Formats: sequence, C-alpha cells, structure tokens
Amino acid sequence: MRTDQTAVSGLMSQPVVVVGPDARAHEVLALADAEGVHHFPIVEHGKLVGIVCTCDLRELDRRRKSSR
Repeated sequence: MRTDQTAVSGLMSQPVVVVGPDARAHEVLALADAEGVHHFPIVEHGKLVGIVCTCDLRELDRRRKSSR
C-alpha cells in the first residue's frame, strides 16, 4: 500500500468514540479496553478540545502506583 495514495478515511476507526474533559482516567482506560480504541478525542459542547491516548493514561497510572 502506497501511503501517498491512501486516504486516511480507510484507516480511521468508526464510529468515533469520544469522551468529555471531565472523564476520569480509569473510566477512559476501561472504555479503551472495551472498545479496542487507543486514542480519544476530547469533545466539549460539540467542539474538539484535545486528544488523549491510552499510553498517556497508563503512564499516569504507573506513576501514581510507584509514588505510593
């Protein structure tokens, strides 16, 4: 497959799984496991306000556990 001729629409996940900015990290990790998704758009009032990936959430979890 040539990347210069591949539309990203053929690679993206659908439906898009979004979370709000107040979602808790552990909830998003559970959702990631349930849905098989690794990146989440953060949407507030219908606008994209950020993106979080499970690698960031797992790192946060690891840091919290090691600081105890």
